[in-house]
Amino acid sequence: MSAQGTIASKLSEEGVHPASDDEAWQESVFLAWYDRERGIGGIHRLGIEPNRGLSNMWCGIFRDGGKCFRHNDQGVPLKDYPGGKGFQCGPQAFFHNDRSIFWTLDDEDCQVRLELEDLPSGNLWTENTESMAAVSIIGHFHHHCRVRGTVTLEGKTFEIDGCAWRDHSWGPRHWGSILHHRCFSGSFSDDHAIDFYSLLDEHGALSRGGVIASDGEVKQVKDFHFTVAIDDDGLTAESADVTGTLPDGKPFAARFDLAGAVVVETREYVGIETVGTITLDSGETGFGYMAVSNNARAGRAQPPLSINAISQAGLSDRHPRAGA
Repeated sequence: MSAQGTIASKLSEEGVHPASDDEAWQESVFLAWYDRERGIGGIHRLGIEPNRGLSNMWCGIFRDGGKCFRHNDQGVPLKDYPGGKGFQCGPQAFFHNDRSIFWTLDDEDCQVRLELEDLPSGNLWTENTESMAAVSIIGHFHHHCRVRGTVTLEGKTFEIDGCAWRDHSWGPRHWGSILHHRCFSGSFSDDHAIDFYSLLDEHGALSRGGVIASDGEVKQVKDFHFTVAIDDDGLTAESADVTGTLPDGKPFAARFDLAGAVVVETREYVGIETVGTITLDSGETGFGYMAVSNNARAGRAQPPLSINAISQAGLSDRHPRAGA
């Protein structure tokens, strides 16, 4: 197969997959990115529910020393993307042109044009567990990647060259079955990345997994401890730590420090999506992504307070710490 044929075959998976008859069938794409040099980052998600004729989206853009932007919408009438080569909802779109993958946002207050490039060893997805499949995840892949393009915020345009993490999933999605989850991912070079997660479902089944890829070798990490520093609002987090033991018996530690975050919500789910910096015990630093949801059973509405994540629509200042 030619190189172009290989690319086309891979990108065919980025389009819309056939849906089953399950009303809860959904397909979604997600992107978290951060340009550390320019202090700009973003969170994006698009979801479609073909059997309900609906779509949903969230996005958050932030920059150091400037205003932030947030747009969260759900229950939007489904609009097919031309040729089935992407997804769209409201002002946001994800698509490919048989050569490259793009994310765009066209809002009065914020415009985004990003092109994605997957890292060679960026797909670290582990096998689905029974509890993961039961609540939301049937078909899935994700990649560590790079993003390049432009972001216009407050009328000023910035050239972007940053690191990112993205995923694409499809299948019945039962949001109310996810009681708690954490995702912790980072990339340090083209061939060095980590992924850790935990997910608790409504039946009390806990799924956990960890993967480290370095120098062409992928190691499964089963012995690890994942802690998140939840703030006073009971929702947002400024930091997190993963510590554990590698298969060869050596200790491992990674710390996440927040750069920006957004409160996200759809159907019965409320959580935070964040980007920042991950520092390894070796001192090496790189791009970090973390998602957290807590007590999703009771958290089915916009929270009254979020200290470390954007929760207002449109442009806003960063939320001050309570009492500041």
